[in-house]
Amino acid sequence: MKSLAKFFNHDFNDSDFRMYNKNGDTIYHEDLNGFWIKEYFNSGSRKKFYCEYLDGFWWKEEFNIESKKVYLEDSIKGVIFDKRSKSCDGKIVEIDGKKYQLKEV
Repeated sequence: MKSLAKFFNHDFNDSDFRMYNKNGDTIYHEDLNGFWIKEYFNSGSRKKFYCEYLDGFWWKEEFNIESKKVYLEDSIKGVIFDKRSKSCDGKIVEIDGKKYQLKEV
């Protein structure tokens, strides 16, 4: 990914480059050394991270509603931790043109 700080001509002498969502949460952070991180939020709680170094090494993390790590993957080892829910509860399916929301029982 191209550096957003470079795209916006950010001067790192002042500070690291940051972008925020409408709630004031940091959604992108980049430092002088080329490390950057994207944060994704869901319903106001921290949910997913994607981090990358200038040399291309990256990792992903996901957290559940209780802020417990449920997923970790990196560019060297691949998926090394996956405790994400496998439930289909709440998913929408379409059958014969009608949509249904699944509920786990």
